[in-house]
Amino acid sequence: MIDAASDLPLTIAIITGSGVAAQWLAWRLRVPSIVLMMGAGLLLGPIAAVTLGHPLLTPDESFGDYLRPMIALAVAIILFEGGITLNFRELRGTTTAVRRMVILAFPLGWALATLALHFIGGLAWDLSAMIGALLTITGPTVVLPLLRQAKLPPRIASVLKWEGIVNDPIGALAAVFVFEAIHQTQLGHSVGSAALALGFGIAIGALLGFVSGIVLSHAFRRGWVPEPMKAPLVLAAVLVCYALADALAAETGLVAVTVFGLVVANSRLASIEEMRRFKEGIASILVAS
Repeated sequence: MIDAASDLPLTIAIITGSGVAAQWLAWRLRVPSIVLMMGAGLLLGPIAAVTLGHPLLTPDESFGDYLRPMIALAVAIILFEGGITLNFRELRGTTTAVRRMVILAFPLGWALATLALHFIGGLAWDLSAMIGALLTITGPTVVLPLLRQAKLPPRIASVLKWEGIVNDPIGALAAVFVFEAIHQTQLGHSVGSAALALGFGIAIGALLGFVSGIVLSHAFRRGWVPEPMKAPLVLAAVLVCYALADALAAETGLVAVTVFGLVVANSRLASIEEMRRFKEGIASILVAS
């Protein structure tokens, strides 16, 4: 097994290399890349543990306490990359479908998942509601690779893309709300305080993302940023926006970067296509990893 302490660079190289190789092989075989990427992970982890007696890679040991923050930052970049593809002009003819997917499908899926977890899985109502919220998230890490491979009609692809990107932070915040409601109840407080905290968090995240998008777009239009610095500056701004929002209110970083991406996508910047290509390349590596 790779020694986490001495071979961390090798661990990172194997994770990234195998993920990108799985994406390339999926492109050659014309199959969804997410399937082969999951297969590569299983081979390096559980399957290797069964056949060899130990997994080839152990990310928990290799990265320790840094693993979850690294994943969180990666998801933030992926969400932003998805956000800058969400141009409001795409919503012509799909507005009703997207609205129903967000407003109706999400709470319906949450309710059905909660009922199944309680009555079939035998879990308590509060735990069922929290896990049910997480199960409603399709997520850009799954949806976007599938859409690139499936070659669906533009209208259907647009609806699924909007649903996957918009519902991701909503589902995460719903799970946080249930957790906070349980916590507040145990402390003798009302559920209303958890709802108030959630609303405050959403407002903070959305405002921070909106301001970040406006400031960045204004700086680009004014020519304050040279062309070679634009893509790196956007990447740094996404990380700062996510971390700052999450520090102000838990789990609101996803809302912030999604709104950030939406503002940039609809600001009609001349360099938006170059930024999209840059972010798509980074997001592909992060999704693979």
